[in-house]
Parts: sequence; C-alpha cells; structure tokens
Amino acid sequence: MPCHAQRASDTSVPSPDPAQATPADATVCCVAASTTEGPLTDASALRHPEGALRVASEPRADFTERRLLAAISRGSRFALRRLHSLYFSRLANFFMLLVPMPDDEIIDDLVADTMFDVWRTSASLGRGPSVHVAIMRIAWKHVSQHLASSEVPASFPERFPSRAESSTWLTTGTEALKPLSGVLATLHVNERAVVQLVHSGHSRQEAADILSMPCHAIDVYLGSAMIALQPWLAAKYSSAAGS
Repeated sequence: MPCHAQRASDTSVPSPDPAQATPADATVCCVAASTTEGPLTDASALRHPEGALRVASEPRADFTERRLLAAISRGSRFALRRLHSLYFSRLANFFMLLVPMPDDEIIDDLVADTMFDVWRTSASLGRGPSVHVAIMRIAWKHVSQHLASSEVPASFPERFPSRAESSTWLTTGTEALKPLSGVLATLHVNERAVVQLVHSGHSRQEAADILSMPCHAIDVYLGSAMIALQPWLAAKYSSAAGS
C-alpha cells in the first residue's frame, strides 16, 4: 500500500486487503497523514490537552467518521489522512495516561498500530452503533498488548496516604503536592483507563463497551480510583481556596 504524499484530489489507492496488509503499511500511512494534515503531526501534540476533548458522540461527527470509513474501504488515502488527523490527539492522550513513562516513539507506534487496524477493518468498522467506541476499543486492545509484552505491572504497590494521614497535605501548600501523573501512576491500569474515559466525556456504557467489561466493573474501578485520588484532590483544592 504505497503512501507517498499526494494531492487531496488524488484519492485512488487500492482498497484494504487483510491478506496483503502489514503493520508497516499503516505506519507509512500514518506518517503520510501526519505530514499533510495540520498540527497533529507527532506526539508533541500531547502538549495540547484540548485534543483529549471527545466530540465523536455528536451525531454529525459520527456521520462524518462513517463516511470517512466508507471512503477508506474504497481506497481513499485522503480519507485515511483525515481520520488520522481527527483521532491522533485523542488516541495519544489515551495512551499517554496508560503507559508508564511513555516516550514519543511508543505513543506514535501505538497510534500507528491502532490506525492500521482501523484501515484494515474499515469496510465493517462503521456498521456498529458508534465509530468512536469501535476505534477506542481497538486502541485499548493495543495498549493492553503493549503493557503485557513489556511486562509492565498492571498496578503499582505504592498508594497515596489514607485520609487520616493526609492532613499535612492540607497545610503545607501546593509545593507538597505530587504531580498528577505521579498520582495516576499508583492506579491499576483499568482504573486509569476508566478515569481517562470518564474525564474525557464518555458515558458509563461507552466506557464499558470500550474496555469490554460490565458496567458494574466501571463503577468499581472508578470508585477505587477516586478513593486513591481523594487526598491529592483535597489538598489541591484546599490550597487553591486558601491562596
């Protein structure tokens, strides 16, 4: 699947063929997309948290994405670049929170692997109730495989102090606060995934569909995550109110 840069009007390329496709094809396509579609070109886009805002639940956005998938299944390179542009920042922010100490190369590889599967399954991917949920489910599959192959522990033994021990957080000022990334690193990967999805606007059912777990499990992970985050949140907002 050649993916050298082309004019937007030149959209005729071979349709996705799972028997002939390779991950390298998608990586090249993602590179081509990132070099032609505006500011979302690499993991530096992670500096822009507004990219995490989710808009795919809007009917117009979902309709647009279904049209792009249909065009991709017919071989449109321009549609692939456009979908990559729409999803790079969303995927990158999702991976950034889940992978401990991620670097740009890891994030880019995970995005490329996800978009490869989107390209490979484009003919059927748009038939479900939500394109966004389907793409994010693929992203979760890839980040889970990465964590398993990297032998990264699913959870970290260190937790933040209990409420009884956290009174000093409320009196020592913001300098006592650890970075939010450090707090999140103490959570189980499922807790981090639920927090990220809920924070970015997903419903309970959408989070359950993306993570392939029942809704009550979403409630359990969100509840345990908030227990762990409570001392940090209390200290942060107490110090902010006193400043």
